Amino acid sequence: MFYQANGDYELELKETLEKKESLFEASENIESNNKKVQEFDNQILTFLQIEKFKKIFAQYTIKENDDEQETNEKVMVLLDQQEKEAFFVKLHTLICCKTRICLSKIDNEFAFQVFDSIRKLSKKEYNMLLLGMLHIMICFKETTMHGKKKQYLIIKYTFNDNKICETAFQTIYLLLDKK
Repeated sequence: MFYQANGDYELELKETLEKKESLFEASENIESNNKKVQEFDNQILTFLQIEKFKKIFAQYTIKENDDEQETNEKVMVLLDQQEKEAFFVKLHTLICCKTRICLSKIDNEFAFQVFDSIRKLSKKEYNMLLLGMLHIMICFKETTMHGKKKQYLIIKYTFNDNKICETAFQTIYLLLDKK
């Protein structure tokens, strides 16, 4: 009997040779890529050129930011002015009570300052302001049978020591708008 190879060994040998050839080709590609990278490295800017570029770039961005800040400030001034005008129109067109005497007693500029400062409060600060206003309105009168004082809530709407109606009070203190 003769020994016959089934051909598996030959196939494995061919596959390993092909893998070695592909690895050799890959290493050649890596070497050529390294040469290209080295050529590219030689074309990179010098340190002085990079520093000059950074200076120019920094000057450009500062100018851009200054222009942006100026436009933002102008827009904010315009918005504040429009808010002020809208508040004055609201005060003058407000139908608060029958006599409208309460609004004539109010200094509009001071009312806007109060309105604006309240408008700029955060929600927590605004809630604290309202709690403080409620605390001021509490009045203790009479004692009960158990020895405790009765608490009453006195509702007097005043602004700058002048009595005003409820609607004017709500307008100035932003109580009609949800915050």
